[in-house]
Amino acid sequence: MAPPEHIHAISKPNGRRYLYFSKFRWTEREWPRVRILDEPLTEGFARRVGQLARIEAVRSETGSWSWTFRDATEQARDLPLPNDAAAFWSAGDKAEVTGRMLLAGDRKTWRSLIARYKDNDAYEKLSKSMRDQYDRYIRVIEAAWGDDPVRALRAPDIQQILDTAYKRTPQAGRIFRATLSVLFEFGIPRDFCETNPAEHTEKAAKGNPWIPWPAEAFALWFEHARVDMHLPIYSALFTGQRKETVLGMLRPKSDATELQVYAQKIKSWIPTQIHSEYRQLIDAVPIDPDKPQLKLHLMASGQPWSYEGWKTACSESWRSPR
Repeated sequence: MAPPEHIHAISKPNGRRYLYFSKFRWTEREWPRVRILDEPLTEGFARRVGQLARIEAVRSETGSWSWTFRDATEQARDLPLPNDAAAFWSAGDKAEVTGRMLLAGDRKTWRSLIARYKDNDAYEKLSKSMRDQYDRYIRVIEAAWGDDPVRALRAPDIQQILDTAYKRTPQAGRIFRATLSVLFEFGIPRDFCETNPAEHTEKAAKGNPWIPWPAEAFALWFEHARVDMHLPIYSALFTGQRKETVLGMLRPKSDATELQVYAQKIKSWIPTQIHSEYRQLIDAVPIDPDKPQLKLHLMASGQPWSYEGWKTACSESWRSPR
């Protein structure tokens, strides 16, 4: 019996026969071939044959190929290159399931979940730095799965990303996994999903991402950074606090021996002793009697540093050292 259209067999020297899918064979339009891993007369092979008509391959002007799968809603979903046949067909299976779920009316998508999460108090109560951290990976999640149903994402899919995209950056993988977990937990009581698949993936070993600056790093900073950026670094050194906490510090009174520090991460005030050398640095900052400021760390303009302003100034300092 002849194989279905566009499927052909290739015999190897060892006598084994392998099946491949390729359209327009022996013509200038011939597609790269894709190996079919399922054996004939099996349920898996029948599913592959049914998927063939929904697969499209397009060659660019540079000669590279892109592959898509048209799901039941007629949306074209990207497929990986067929070099890894298992990953190729797995992506096709996922696209097929996603399309069926959407066609059935299950439109609890990641884009919808993210919108509801960002409109919730749980997101608003996060510190500025934590929101920035979550947002960075929420953008990745939305770009990858925005229109997919949340419940279509499985633990093996997440683990594959952790094993590949974040293999060399385990700390980033931890944050990506944590962000997914937060969204899943938020989605469960809102009928976006039944479980949290991220909890069933491997958690990367926790390293020590916060390595103290060596002496030469401080020397470079104070040599090249703007003068109005010196005191915040000294404050971080003497208090051990994060930048969002440091930038929010209030100027202590001249006779104060403690600095009341509000730690953003734990939402609590922490009394911190003022070291004698730190006291001298604080007192050296001039006070404008006409424009008194409560904040300790001020820009050259006399206005308090903002979180975004500090980040921008840091980038500019290292791009254009003085």
